[in-house]
Amino acid sequence: MVKGRNVKWLHEDIIIDKECAERLNIGNWINDNIIGLYCKLLKERQTRTPHKFKKCHFAGSFYYTKIRSNQSVCRWETTDILKNRLAEFHKIFFPIHHGKHWSLIVIDVEHQAIQYCDSLGGRSRFALRYMHEYMKKLVTDASTWTAEIVDVPQQDNYNDCVVFLLMNIDFLSRGIQPSFNC
Repeated sequence: MVKGRNVKWLHEDIIIDKECAERLNIGNWINDNIIGLYCKLLKERQTRTPHKFKKCHFAGSFYYTKIRSNQSVCRWETTDILKNRLAEFHKIFFPIHHGKHWSLIVIDVEHQAIQYCDSLGGRSRFALRYMHEYMKKLVTDASTWTAEIVDVPQQDNYNDCVVFLLMNIDFLSRGIQPSFNC
């Protein structure tokens, strides 16, 4: 068990508070705060060694939920990137929370594709359609983009979706097809 109030990790902007640290103990569920911290680490890795990694943006875990429920995200950084700076990035990642399960939408700017990744084998055409429609509102040429399901490693239980989500983000942010021993 982690003791103390806050633990600094690798960089002054990445601070794990006691609640987050306890979530990393065996038997606890990993939440959206841990996903956000991991994405900050990936962003830090990308910043330190840009020649090794794709330029990616990692949207917060609530972004997709907010646009799906028609709540305003017009002032969020991700909206600015999609509207005005999309060409600066290779990929943009959107973690999606479905009650007790996590999956992933990836905007692959290089290949003009909207991709859905699910470690339980879900084929959420709805999530793809919804994100495609949202992209069409922000990006003039998004109507020509493809929407596709990406084959990713499959979990063999109902507990590890966040770990699979994070590994998929890690692999895809490096431009590598996810492949790891389960």
